[in-house]
Amino acid sequence: MEKTDYLDIDGRQLRLLLSIYETGSLTQAAKSLDMNQSTVSYWLERLRYRFKDPLFIRSGAGVIPTQRAESLIPQAKSLLHALKTFSQNDEYTPSEDNGTLKIAVNSVERDLVVQPLLSKAREVAPHLKFEIHATGSNHQVAQGLRDGDFDIAIFPSEMVSADGIMQRRLYTLENAVFYDPEFGSPPKNLDDYCNAQHGVISLGSNAQSSIDSALAKMGTKRNVSLVVSDFDTLAILVKGSDILVTLPKILKLSCFKDFQTTPLPWEYPSGTLAILWHTRQHNAQRNQFWRNLAYEVKREFN
Repeated sequence: MEKTDYLDIDGRQLRLLLSIYETGSLTQAAKSLDMNQSTVSYWLERLRYRFKDPLFIRSGAGVIPTQRAESLIPQAKSLLHALKTFSQNDEYTPSEDNGTLKIAVNSVERDLVVQPLLSKAREVAPHLKFEIHATGSNHQVAQGLRDGDFDIAIFPSEMVSADGIMQRRLYTLENAVFYDPEFGSPPKNLDDYCNAQHGVISLGSNAQSSIDSALAKMGTKRNVSLVVSDFDTLAILVKGSDILVTLPKILKLSCFKDFQTTPLPWEYPSGTLAILWHTRQHNAQRNQFWRNLAYEVKREFN
């Protein structure tokens, strides 16, 4: 059986593979790569020959990836990112940057860090495009940084302990109980807290609630009646009800600004909100510039 010579595969072919995968269309891939469709079709046939697989099959007006193509995509992303880093000049001039900076955040980090960062970026890097992603679970954050889907992420540091992930502290996170004072009241003790209705955030199937783990160690649990995927939705749905929400007090500056807070009815350690990046980006001048600027422009919170 003839083997594929890995040296015959270059960055342009990897980029083509990713573009077809992301757009689901040879026509759209050709447009995004500024190529004509016949050239895209030619290089796709070359890739099919190399991998002995169709890679993409027709479905409706577009194409869908085969199982083989699905398995190649994460590797292609990682290889392209490595090639980009390999070819980058170590000097970075933000005013000349017309690329894309990919940041993973949730609503609180969006308001406290990304918003002032965007304002500053208009001055120092007017041609830069920002791509903002939801973080998802701790596993998704680590995977996104590892695969190059995110350049930086802002997330509770104690939730991400994967190899190769570096961090810098932005804020200390003190948890509090949020409630709507017109419809609910603060819990008087632990039993009162556990018997109340609670709304929680689920950031993915692999996410673990440290609050529920702490309660389980004390032999008790809270009554969860609402689970949503993001902070903004939780604030909207809890407003006008007696549902309690336990989250970092810093959210008082964001979507929970109309709520009252009270301390948790038991001793609970503070956490840390940090800016995260992958170790391969640690010495990259571009990544250094933006994570340092994010730290400098972040809003203060007491």
